[in-house]
Amino acid sequence: MRNILISNRGTIENPDHSMGSICLNAKALVKSQTTASMIVEYNKNTSSNLVWLTGSPLPAYSPYIPFTLSTSSFATNPFNNISYSYNFAKERVNLTKKIEKATPKTLQQLSILSRKFENRAESLVRSPFINGNNKLLDKACLKCQEMIPSHMEKVYDLLSSV
Repeated sequence: MRNILISNRGTIENPDHSMGSICLNAKALVKSQTTASMIVEYNKNTSSNLVWLTGSPLPAYSPYIPFTLSTSSFATNPFNNISYSYNFAKERVNLTKKIEKATPKTLQQLSILSRKFENRAESLVRSPFINGNNKLLDKACLKCQEMIPSHMEKVYDLLSSV
C-alpha cells in the first residue's frame, strides 16, 4: 500500500506534479498537493488498529511512522502531549521547505533513507499486529517513535547544504 501511495509518474529525483500522479509531492506554489499520507490497517484478531502516518506533504521522502489506536497506546504515545505534537508539526513544516530546495541526488538519498526506516519499523510491528498482541504492538510502535530522532539526524545531515 505504501508503494502505491508514494507512486508518481516522474522519478524520485524529478517528480511529476500533475494531477496524473497518486502522490503529489509538495512544491512551492502548487495548488493541489498531498498534505500527508496515512494508511490504517485493521486486524480482526486485535482491538488495535495499526496506523502509518507520514506527517508530511512529501511521502516519497518522509517515512510512514506506525502507531496504534488503542486505549493503552493513548496513555503512552508521545503525540498525547500537545507540545510534542505542535513541535513535531512545526518541524515538519520547516523540513518540507528544506526538502523542496534539495538537489535530485539528495531527494533520492532521502527516499532511500525513508524506505529503510519503514522496513525497520515493519520488522518491529508486523508480528505483534498479525498475532493480535496489543501490548507488544504498542511497545513496538513506541520503539519506532524512539527511532525518529536518529532518522531525523540523518535527514538533516543530508540537507545540511540546503
